[in-house]
Amino acid sequence: MPKQISLNTLWNSAPSQDRIFRLDDFTHLPEVARRYLEHAIAPGTKLASAVRLQMHGEIKLKNWIPFKAEQVICS
Repeated sequence: MPKQISLNTLWNSAPSQDRIFRLDDFTHLPEVARRYLEHAIAPGTKLASAVRLQMHGEIKLKNWIPFKAEQVICS
């Protein structure tokens, strides 16, 4: 069985990036995506290298069952 890493350990180990948002870095994306990013993110904004998501709701597995979940995604 693979060794499990805690979410806190994973979150704290995310590398610090000094990348900033530059629209020129996204010229390969479709025009609509570039326009959205240009509207949503100010030029020069520091880009994150990780995100921590906390979710809750209901999921249908025969019946609706409440759930909670937490996830760390690192680039």
